[in-house]
Formats: sequence, C-alpha cells, structure tokens
Amino acid sequence: MWIHYVPNGNSIINYNYVTPPPIKPSYIDKEILQKTLTKYEINPLITYLYNYYSKDEVRNSFKKYQVGTSKMYNGATVFWQMDNTGNVRTGKIMAYDIATGGRIKDENISYVNWVHFKLKIPKDSIRQCLFGLHLLNKKTKQVAIVESEKTALIMSIEFPNYTWMSTGTISGFKYEYLAPLKGTTIIAFPDKGGYAQWQKTADILNKTVAKSELN
Repeated sequence: MWIHYVPNGNSIINYNYVTPPPIKPSYIDKEILQKTLTKYEINPLITYLYNYYSKDEVRNSFKKYQVGTSKMYNGATVFWQMDNTGNVRTGKIMAYDIATGGRIKDENISYVNWVHFKLKIPKDSIRQCLFGLHLLNKKTKQVAIVESEKTALIMSIEFPNYTWMSTGTISGFKYEYLAPLKGTTIIAFPDKGGYAQWQKTADILNKTVAKSELN
C-alpha cells in the first residue's frame, strides 16, 4: 500500500501500488581482482610491514586475503571484499604512509576510494560484506573480528589460530554483515571507543558474541 501525503494533511491511498522489486546485487569480475595481485614492490603498506615480519609472512597474509595494489595514490592497497560464496562484492582502495604504516589523511583530498566507483557500478547495487569473509568454510570454528582491514592482516600473522575478519568501519559490526557467520563462535575486538556500539549489536544477537576491547 502506498500513502501519499498532501499539504492539507489528508492522504490519498492507492491500493494498486506495486512495491518495486529489490535491486539485484552487482558483483565484480574476478579477473579484475586478479590483475591487482601484483606490483607489491610499490605498495607502501606491504613495504612497511616488512619492517616487522618476514617477507614470507607478509606475502602469505596478502595472498590469503587477496589484497591487491592499485595505480591510485602511487601504489595504494586494495582490500577486496569477497563473500563466502566466492563473489567479489567490491574493493576498498586506501593509501598508506610507507614510514609510519598509517593511513594518509588530508583535509582537502580523500585517499580512500572504491573499485565499484571507479568501474561506475551503481552504489545501490553494491552489497558489502566483511573483509575476509571468503575464508569462512565448514571447518571454521572461531572468527575474530576487528574494525581495520590492516589490523586483520597483522593479527592473522600474530595469531593464526583464529580466522580474522574486518568490518571496515565501526558501523560495520551489524547483523547484515554477521549473518553468514551464524553457528560460528565470534570474538569481537572493537577499536578504542567503539565498545559500546558493538555491545549493542552483541546484545541483539542474544549475547552470542564475546566482546573484548583493544587499547
């Protein structure tokens, strides 16, 4: 039923209105993902991580998470979002400082972009998912969730016994993203200041999520 409100406060009810069908999700060709899995020698993030871990450890982590390199921002990192069925949802393009390993930030320029935007794919047809969701399988017993994609990469090296995933943003810890993990034990590590918000989601899920805050 469609109700259209008019200025005088009355309404016109049209019972013949048909709800439009939902927009069909768009996926990105895997060949595009594959083409980014190179040029790591110009990727500032991977170069930074070499300062703390062996090349094998870092490259294995990048391979595991299918992390790529973009021509944008002089070798930005591409964090691909691939779901548990193998579909590529989108990719987040982010620039990192080679000396500090932190994101490059500027008040006048955004150093964050999206693959679907560059490919001119309508935003409404994109359905994001957890970074690392493609690692979910029948053998997965416990998933650890953090906010930052970079943190997920690092923690996968430090604590390989967990399957690490990332929400990408503080608001990404929500039912839509967590639904594929039904039946899986989840441990959430929100960034400092995000504990209360993630706690609310955990409560909605009947406290099936163990919560711990990283300082």
